[in-house]
Amino acid sequence: MSNRGVLVGAMVAVLLGAAPVLAQEVRQLSPASVLVMPFDATMNKASFQIVSRIGPSVGQAALQTHWIYYAADCRHLVNVTVWLTENDTIVMDPRAVRGQTQALNPPENHAVGSVTDLSGERGVVTVTAQVQNGGSSQQLIGGWNIADTTTSAAFGADAIGLAEEGVLPDAGLLASGLFLPSFDPSVLGDSQVIAIGLEADGDGIVPISRPSAELDGAHVCCDVSFIDNLEAGFSLPSFCFDCVGFATMAGVIDPDEVPLIPPSSAVTSPGFVELRNCRSANVDGFAELIGQGDFQQFIFAFHGQAIGPFGAAMSGTYTSRSVN
Repeated sequence: MSNRGVLVGAMVAVLLGAAPVLAQEVRQLSPASVLVMPFDATMNKASFQIVSRIGPSVGQAALQTHWIYYAADCRHLVNVTVWLTENDTIVMDPRAVRGQTQALNPPENHAVGSVTDLSGERGVVTVTAQVQNGGSSQQLIGGWNIADTTTSAAFGADAIGLAEEGVLPDAGLLASGLFLPSFDPSVLGDSQVIAIGLEADGDGIVPISRPSAELDGAHVCCDVSFIDNLEAGFSLPSFCFDCVGFATMAGVIDPDEVPLIPPSSAVTSPGFVELRNCRSANVDGFAELIGQGDFQQFIFAFHGQAIGPFGAAMSGTYTSRSVN
């Protein structure tokens, strides 16, 4: 196999001169079994997730999908079941989370169960296809959006897609860092850096939920640096969080979020943030590199940013370049 990059939205999974290292393929260009998306329903924020079923299926049998919402601080918020028929689509508003089923004749969608309002919460949602009686579970595509109702700016991206339930990418891909592009941070009107720490738990994927005394009680901590458009780089304070980390790139865009680039480090050019040496607690509470301890783990990240009403979200990217 020739050396080539495989763009899958959240990572590049190739080692030079070798076959790709894949404990799990991250899927963006083909249907997945599990989707992972951030959400934010805090003050002045509006958010939604969209999921469609397009992959191979058998006849007209409905596909059961399991939705679980977790708060940024790891609290389990709600889980619902949504049944999707062939070529079906659902849009979920975190302020009105509810299960759904669909009658085939006539074709009608029916809400199931009570409505859960997640206003004031933010975190991550996982959507898992649960195939019965055989068949492929790789049938889901999706995306997410977060808007600021005060600035009318919004950004969104494709969901992270995992090919197999309960399996994450090889954490060795994190060795060379996770890269998040940014426009000039000094001109951003909206900025939201979102980092999601996940681990395999039996047959499922869950947020990393163990605090570490070595990380001052955080669940995950990553070293941070910024590289500007003149290729100059400098170190920044560590980015530490529980299950999902939310931060701004710079400035006081949101007074409730800590900027990755502190005011003392003036940045006035586009560039990218690099997250490296991400650590979490093992079963004994000691901090180890993600995926190097007792659990299969991985980190995904996004940077949503806007200038005026024009916004975009960029996925964190992993490379195979050698570590200096």
